[in-house]
Amino acid sequence: MPSVNTSEARRPGDADVSARTALTAALVDQLHSIVTKLERMNPGRRFPLDARLVGSIGEAAAEAMFALTLRPASTAGHDAVTDNGRAVEIKATYGTGGVGAPVAHVAGPVQSNGQARLGLGRLRQLDTAVPDNERLRRR
Repeated sequence: MPSVNTSEARRPGDADVSARTALTAALVDQLHSIVTKLERMNPGRRFPLDARLVGSIGEAAAEAMFALTLRPASTAGHDAVTDNGRAVEIKATYGTGGVGAPVAHVAGPVQSNGQARLGLGRLRQLDTAVPDNERLRRR
């Protein structure tokens, strides 16, 4: 992976990340509660969280879980960098999915939206084969 200039990235302190993580989790719980209430009030209507919102939640979660620095929103090419300059692309979904060569190799056919399906069990199985030196460092 190419080295990335981390000077443009936002580098919060661990205490800041911890506080934001707790508040983010509480707010996401409120979102789910609101969606449930809206769906009960409007039978037959769904109120899904959109892909952009889910992606941003995933980026916030990845920053909280791993030693990453998020790049500014909509940065081309990647979403974050590690302390040693490794570029990281973050993907999040409320369904199944995944990225990367080993994952793409076993995923189903690419659909018209450019995505391929992959069961969570298979993704977890693939995870066990990732060498420790290729894993992102956890906070």
